[in-house]
Amino acid sequence: MIKLEKTYFGQLYQADKLLFSILLILVLGTGFFAFRQREEFPFLLYGMYSLKETNRPTSISTLELIVANDTLQLSTLRDPQRELIETTIEHALVNDLDSAQAKKLQAWIFRYVADMRMVASNTMQVHRLSATADEAGGIGMVKREIIYDYEME
Repeated sequence: MIKLEKTYFGQLYQADKLLFSILLILVLGTGFFAFRQREEFPFLLYGMYSLKETNRPTSISTLELIVANDTLQLSTLRDPQRELIETTIEHALVNDLDSAQAKKLQAWIFRYVADMRMVASNTMQVHRLSATADEAGGIGMVKREIIYDYEME
């Protein structure tokens, strides 16, 4: 059996009782809060939750795709499909593409969406929807602006 005098805490107790008591409280407090499945023991997370929180924006924007006169519900797509469509369109909006590159990108997005949806028509409209949230938690549409209107030749 290990003698307590040879352990770190035993030697610390002999050398400095104040530091030993502080470390003992820290270890016991951590064990107690971990046992209760709480992780807010203040000595471990000092400053983590005490930072000032910035105000969240009250307006949000999202994309709307209308393919063959049918609105594509992005929420029904699998995550990789939705991310591929949204990030490709956002990338095209942020970067200035010349008209040839923009037409290639629009054609690619249409073919990707049309293969998924099995559409008969060859038209697609992309809109940016802007909405705001009020104090009651309701969402109201503010603006619907067309990004581009695509028709495959």
